[in-house]
Amino acid sequence: MNLQHEVPKNKRNATLNWNNDWFNSYESPWGIFEKLKFTNFIDANDILRLFGVEKVRNLKSFGKTHRQLIHLNGLDEDIVERFLGFSLHQHNNYLLQKLFQCFYNFNKSSSYYFRDDLFFCIDCLKTGYHSLFFQSKLIHFCPFHKLPLIQGCPYCRNPIPYLLSDQYTDGPFLCKCGNGWLTSETTPNPTFSWKKPIGDIQSQALNAWLNLDQSQINRLNKCRFFSGIDLEDDSEVLEKLISVVDSDFKISKEYEYTYHKIETSNYINSLKIGINENELQNANYLLKNSQINDVVDSWTLLNNNPKYQQHYDYIYNNSQKTVKAFARHIRNTIYPEHRTCVKRLVRLLKEENKSFPPICPHAYAYVFWRKSIDEIDHFYEVDRYGHANRKYPYDLDVASGLDRDFIKSFVDEWIDYYDYVRDKELVGLNWIINKIISVLLSNHYMNWLRISTKYSEAREEANFRQYIYKDLAFFTVIFPSKDTEEPIEFHWWDKTIKYSTLLCPFASQSKKRFSEKELRHSELSIPRNFYNKEVDMK
Repeated sequence: MNLQHEVPKNKRNATLNWNNDWFNSYESPWGIFEKLKFTNFIDANDILRLFGVEKVRNLKSFGKTHRQLIHLNGLDEDIVERFLGFSLHQHNNYLLQKLFQCFYNFNKSSSYYFRDDLFFCIDCLKTGYHSLFFQSKLIHFCPFHKLPLIQGCPYCRNPIPYLLSDQYTDGPFLCKCGNGWLTSETTPNPTFSWKKPIGDIQSQALNAWLNLDQSQINRLNKCRFFSGIDLEDDSEVLEKLISVVDSDFKISKEYEYTYHKIETSNYINSLKIGINENELQNANYLLKNSQINDVVDSWTLLNNNPKYQQHYDYIYNNSQKTVKAFARHIRNTIYPEHRTCVKRLVRLLKEENKSFPPICPHAYAYVFWRKSIDEIDHFYEVDRYGHANRKYPYDLDVASGLDRDFIKSFVDEWIDYYDYVRDKELVGLNWIINKIISVLLSNHYMNWLRISTKYSEAREEANFRQYIYKDLAFFTVIFPSKDTEEPIEFHWWDKTIKYSTLLCPFASQSKKRFSEKELRHSELSIPRNFYNKEVDMK
């Protein structure tokens, strides 16, 4: 059906044409408005003056908030429906719900899941089609053509915000670089091609995601995953989340990771803090003479209050044991052949009047991993004092200093989820914190291995902060429903990374042995930049 309406006064020489057949399944508001602009020779400001809510229509200029297309807050739903013949707001909200209803915090943190810039499928764009699917960070390939999505203009790659704006284009489907996305060569008759259905969704994962049942949606609503993971860097997040709630879901391609799942046992629900020492043997710490009630409203125990110091100690001491156990695992299983390399590095061993020997990349990775985790000032102090001093003894803290901020943010989410806390919530929180720390420790260690050859040869300490969560294995925690005996679940996907190519400069056992001529030297004898200067990693 063709609809005709008057356009704003400055466009009175034309009529506004729209055909409902031009609207396609799963189409984004941006794509619909581009078609409207293309066929009516109007711009984004005209649309805002025509379709905007009363406050917006009366403005002389429009800001970013008026132009946002995620929720269409600047547009009047009734006016848009009257002009287009269907409710664009309902269509948009339905797609948003199907895409993001599993995420409890989408409305509060939409930019974590929703792309701020336009992403395109090159084949779809040639016909003037843009799907809201393309704006989800969970989707990396066109679900209709299976082509990788690209950010911004396909020709110049300049980013274009997902807004109702002409600031970044020279017209509908036309980039400022001069390249048109909808041309007579690619689409001789655009309005005719718009009437063709886009076709069926070819993505197994997206089809499964759009058809989750309510119990699966409720389960995913209890999922929490690491906000430090950029969803743009992991193209399999959608598949991984589906596999958490659907054991029959089979991923169509072979990925280089191993899936793991563990959950708390019924025993952990019976543990009591500050009640009986025997009950807490597996938790490794006893809170004696606790003055805290079984239920603490609003998690006041996590406030900076000396009354709850024992609970801070409980969490910190267990995290410290996790760090020490992981370090011991590396020394005993991965580095049995490089122990002398580690000692040679941290003890500053060398022959008198000679240069320091080459640094084994395995030793470099272990030593600087420990230095960064324990927040030790100098690499030659690693393993000298057993473990680092606690940085925040009167506050919530963990022994993995690199991950302190994330663990605190995770605890905040735990607090938001529960209205109260009992012994089992405290023990459960401690359990999951240590599982998360184990994954983070492993990732940090792998990243140090990744760069160890380059920086051991250069005798430089890398600025690890900018590399901290690169290639982090995806993991998620499923919180138990409140007031139930459900377990806490921890799911993670280890990536398969091999570093067998690292070459130890002390290739034979005889070379690894300490020479009688090798003496321990003062830190003053080593180049200053080796332990004091941080260099950027490329």
